[in-house]
This record gives sequence, structure tokens and C-alpha cells, in this order.
Amino acid sequence: MRPSVGGALAALLVLAGSPHAMAATGGSATTRVTYVSGGSVYLEAGRDQGVAAGDTAEARRNGQRIAGLLVREVTSRRAVCDTFATAAMPRIGDEARYRPHAKTTVVAERAAPDSGRAGRAASAGNAPARRRHARTWRGRVSLGYLGVDSDAGSRMRQPTLDLRLDRIGSALNLHADVRGRSTSLDQSTERQARVYRLAATWHDALSQRRLTVGRQVLSAAPGAAFFDGVVGEIDRGAWTLALFGGGEPEASTFEPSFAQTQAGGFARLRRGHAGRVWSATLGVLAARYRGETDRNAAFLDLFHVAPNRSIFFNQQIDANPSWKRALGDPAVSATSTFLFARQRVGPTVALQAGFDNRRSIRLARDRETAETAFDDRYRQGGWSGATWDPTPWLRLDGSGRWLSGVTAASRAYTGVLLLRTPRRHELALRLRATRTLGATDGRLEVVEGEWRFAGDRRLLIRAGREAFNDANGLTTTRSDWQGVELESGLGARIYGYASGEVRRGDSERSLQSQFGLSWFF
Repeated sequence: MRPSVGGALAALLVLAGSPHAMAATGGSATTRVTYVSGGSVYLEAGRDQGVAAGDTAEARRNGQRIAGLLVREVTSRRAVCDTFATAAMPRIGDEARYRPHAKTTVVAERAAPDSGRAGRAASAGNAPARRRHARTWRGRVSLGYLGVDSDAGSRMRQPTLDLRLDRIGSALNLHADVRGRSTSLDQSTERQARVYRLAATWHDALSQRRLTVGRQVLSAAPGAAFFDGVVGEIDRGAWTLALFGGGEPEASTFEPSFAQTQAGGFARLRRGHAGRVWSATLGVLAARYRGETDRNAAFLDLFHVAPNRSIFFNQQIDANPSWKRALGDPAVSATSTFLFARQRVGPTVALQAGFDNRRSIRLARDRETAETAFDDRYRQGGWSGATWDPTPWLRLDGSGRWLSGVTAASRAYTGVLLLRTPRRHELALRLRATRTLGATDGRLEVVEGEWRFAGDRRLLIRAGREAFNDANGLTTTRSDWQGVELESGLGARIYGYASGEVRRGDSERSLQSQFGLSWFF
């Protein structure tokens, strides 16, 4: 029996009848993502720009929404956000859209100390007057469901339960991120419960000295970003010194393991003035596997944001041990490079370029579309492009990529047209076309219609197709999809979404349905 979208559409209609969460004074405003640390996203807008703790926003790339944002902490010119309903993790330079509030009188509130490189600048400050008392506990509970039905007979069901919890205290902070899921595929069922973060941080009153113990994410050291261990930091604002050490969890089960151990340290300098921020981090990492040298590396992070410019650069350099040299590796090699740069040229034009040869990255997303899967295949390589915004209702994006890694394509070209009405009830139309060239040529075409209404409700209808040709020009694979998606606030601290998508391939047709509900506290 062929799958039907009736169930998904019914859920969307029920969700659309819910009240919205956020009141605002008028149309939307835009800012930029200035930093990303773990699941936290930092924005270059704060209380002076009409942002308030508890507000919702969204991160966008090339005119497409990639993640929802919930403002957790706010200062006069910065905001720290959690992500939800994530199709792609935001990165530095991405656009963020929000609805600004009128300015209000504020009262002082103790800020949450943050161990990230932008933490002291982004987390300190006052909170809106409607939050009269600092909340010790903050968190999110999320329920989700994913179902995939194929007319070939296969069937997958996956309910999920996620918990994120943070305790912000005067001397002790506690952090937890636990995710569970049950996957039923045809006649088999697999259950997983994974701990992504479970740590305690002791700190002084100004958070200048910190000691964190447990499972944690250390974004300053890419090679040790996810580990069980200890991090000690001395942070004086303009500079930070840190030492770390611990074991890497088992990749398949996330169970604690000290077969692979790692230790190192880093030093960071940062400055900020008149809307311009820069920082530089230099560190070293030594990894051992059952006592034998596995990796000795140095890493460098450079970060700069100005009103019309943003740059992020990360480089890892390995001093290869003898057993790697015996396999043909050089004594010293640049093993991982990431570069992103964006420069605005005048009021309507922005140029961007970058390079990415990282072999693997940790993708933090709640759902995947055919478009994000296509982009993941062509992530490695370099790119450059331009954005033109001649009017508030029109945007044109163009980019070219030269590709590396395992893909059979060598080049890719993308054009995006975005039409939108800059009003409270926004309508938008996005058209995208991508062509890949090489041993296997391919193309991707997407059309999306979006309606934002009643505050924070959003309805999206999308359709697309992709095809790949071999060297003789014969079509080898072809697929198309049509989907509908709805997001809405359900009261002040509850968010819900529902989506349905039909995919058709050369020999199979499937329906993917997804629902989610999150409570923020």
C-alpha cells in the first residue's frame, strides 16, 4: 500500500490552531552568528537591539531556514541561544532573524559563567525587567517522532526523548545533555540512551578560575572536542590559559573508555572594541592509545567579527609518530583546515569565501532533508560567492565550489533567488539550482514557499528533484520530493513542529513524517 500524507497534514492543521508565543513590536530584524560552541549559538545583537531572554529566532543560510534559536542569555549587545529543530548547525557568518522588542527598563542579574572563548563577552550583563529573579535551573525537554514508510514494504519508527539541563550557581554549575531513542526497523528494535554532556564546573565569583569535571565539549581543542575528563582554566577576559586531559568515549556506544587518552593545553588572546572582536587560540594535543603514541598535534583558531566583516580560521598540524611515517605519511602534515570569510561591500553586496578539508565533523541536527543530504556530500573543498540585496524583498546568491574528498564531482555551481514581503505576515519564495560537474554530473533543483504568520508560526511547502549522470551522459539515479512543514509556539515556553515529505526514487516511493514538542524552562 502506498503511503499517504493525510496523517501528517492533519497534525499540521491541529498545530496551526495553537496560540503563538512571542509578542513583538513590528517586523523582523536581522543580525549575524558570531560564534558557535557546542550547542550554543552567539548572536551579534542584544538588549539594545530589542532581544530578550526567552525569545525565539531562526538561523538562515542562503535564504533558507536551518535552525530555530531560543535566546538563553542576553547582554546589551550580545545574545546566547540554544538550537532546536535543526536541519543544519549554524556557523559563523550565518544570518539570524528575530522580532525586536521595544526597549524596557532592566534590573541586574547574575550571568552564567561560560567556558567558551566568547563566554565572558556574551554571557555577562543584565536581563530584561520581566525576569526579576535569576533562575538557577534552565533546560529543555524534547519529545520527537520519526516515521518512514516505503511502498517496497519497509517501515521504520523512531520515538526520541531528549533532556538538556543547566544549573547556574554562584560557585557550582551543572550541565547535562542526555538523548534517548528507540528505533524499530521492520521486525527489529534497537534502543539507545546516550550522554552527550554530564559535567560540573566549580568557579569563583567572577568566573576567572574554572575547573570542569565530567563529559564535556571543549570547542577550543578540536581534536579533544568530546571527552570524559578535566579542564582547568584561568580566564582574565583579555587572555585565557587552560589545561585538559581525559579519555575518549567509545564511538559506537558512547560508554566511558580510557583506552584512548588525550591531554593538552591552550592559550587564548581576545580583544573587542566598537563592535569589533577578535581572538586567537594556540594549543597542543597529545593522544595515546593503550599507552602507544597515536597523535601529537598543534591547533590554531583565529576569529574576527566587525560590523561588515567576519572571519574564522582553524588549522590542525600533526607531528606524525613513527608508525604513521612507516605507512608513508610525512613527518609533519596539515591534517584539518577550515576557513570562512565574509565581507560586505557597500549596503547591498556581500562577498564570501571558504575552504574545508576536515575528514569528519559532528553534525548536530534534529532532522535531515534531501537538500541537506545533497550539501553534505559536497562539503569538502573550497568555495566563493556573492550575495546581492538590492531591495528588502529581493536577494540573489551565487557561489562556486571546487570539490575534494570522495565525491566523483570536481566542481559545483549554485544560484539562489529569494523573494519576500518585508511585513509582519511575511511571504517568501526561494528558488535554488545547483549543478555539479566531474566524472559524475549532477543537478539539484528546489522551490520553497514560506508563510510566517501570527507571531512565531511558520508554514513551509517545498518541492525538489535531483539527478546524476555518468560519463556518457546517461541518467544513473533520479529522485524528487514534496513536503510540508509547520512550526509554532504553544504558549510561552513550548514549541512544536510537524512535517511530512514524500520521496520518489527510481524504484521506491516513501513517506517521511516527523513530529516534535519541546518545553523550555
